[in-house]
Amino acid sequence: MASNFDLGNFELKEEISLSDLMLMPTQNLIDVKKDDTTCSTKRRFSTPMSNVELNKKIQNAIPRKTRSNNKWAVGVWVDWTLERNLCPETYADGGRAIPSDPNMLTNELLKYWMAHFIQECRRGDSTPYPPNTLVQITSGIQR
Repeated sequence: MASNFDLGNFELKEEISLSDLMLMPTQNLIDVKKDDTTCSTKRRFSTPMSNVELNKKIQNAIPRKTRSNNKWAVGVWVDWTLERNLCPETYADGGRAIPSDPNMLTNELLKYWMAHFIQECRRGDSTPYPPNTLVQITSGIQR
């Protein structure tokens, strides 16, 4: 059951400047004074929080061990990029240096360089990482 509604014509008949817009009356706003009477004792929502408090809650939502693993994984990535950027193979096909921050890469470039990273990544003593450790490293980088 479709009904036809007339929405009117919204064409501007004359040019309106920004100063004209600023002078137009708007809705009647309620002047709220800061005192204890403006907040009801029974609230549906929690009290407003500052940006500092919000950022602290966001940081605390990530378990400490996960933050530590992410930091370690990104550190492995950074070490690899610094060493890899010294190799001429990195620039072979007109390529550029690999950013140390994986967030600076497009999805396509991240996929390309992550494949190289996984194949070339080694422990400090040059022995290969076990497969489960590689999964942890790549997960930490992608978080």
